[in-house]
Amino acid sequence: MPRTTNVAVTAIRLFYDSVLGQPEKVAALRCRQVPNRLPRTMPEEDVEHLIQAMIDMRYRTATLVAYGAARRVCEVVSLQIPDIRRNEGLPQIRKGKGNRERMAYLPAAVLGEQERYRKTTWPRPESWLFYRKAPDEPITVRGLQTAFGKARDQIGLDRGLTFHCLRHAAATHLLERDASQSVVKDVLGTQVSGDHTDLCPHHVRDVPLARPSGGEVPGRLIPWLRCGGHHHPRRARLPRTPHGRSRRALE
Repeated sequence: MPRTTNVAVTAIRLFYDSVLGQPEKVAALRCRQVPNRLPRTMPEEDVEHLIQAMIDMRYRTATLVAYGAARRVCEVVSLQIPDIRRNEGLPQIRKGKGNRERMAYLPAAVLGEQERYRKTTWPRPESWLFYRKAPDEPITVRGLQTAFGKARDQIGLDRGLTFHCLRHAAATHLLERDASQSVVKDVLGTQVSGDHTDLCPHHVRDVPLARPSGGEVPGRLIPWLRCGGHHHPRRARLPRTPHGRSRRALE
């Protein structure tokens, strides 16, 4: 893989240049060109089926948050209870890419499912929003990716799809629904790549999308949740599982 090879080449050049002081020995060592490929994404129906196929309530809700808010896997597993401003629907990302701390958007429908998860899960989440066997043990990146892979294989999706494809899918679905690039940029917390616009070339519009005064991204821009517009709000039905049992079931 070019990216893996380039990491090794960079490390070797740094060692000879900074440690040994012999940069002439690696002067001819060059990095490989990385192919510019379109980001992997998936249709809205596949995202809906994938989330519904996840039987564990914790991983299912975490995946819903990742897609609905276009979050990275590391940002989802590191969410804590105090990080979410429930009145404003703004989760605080403490460990984002590049170790940056910033605010993100959480649509009302996703916020509602997250609240229902917190109220019906027992033991109740105390510090970490998504935990493993005990509330003081957060779920891991590998665990969430494994749950994603099992659901993906169960419904027969391409094995090349990864958890990060949910972030690309969210951006692509927003553009397909005529969201302006400024809105998508705010949702992603980064620049909108031209690769995303290549996936849906018909999205280009000159009129910016109106946003509520509170700064929240309109719920109708989260495709399969069917919020706003002429659709009736519909919440994802998250079944109770042995790992996410309700308090009443244990009494």
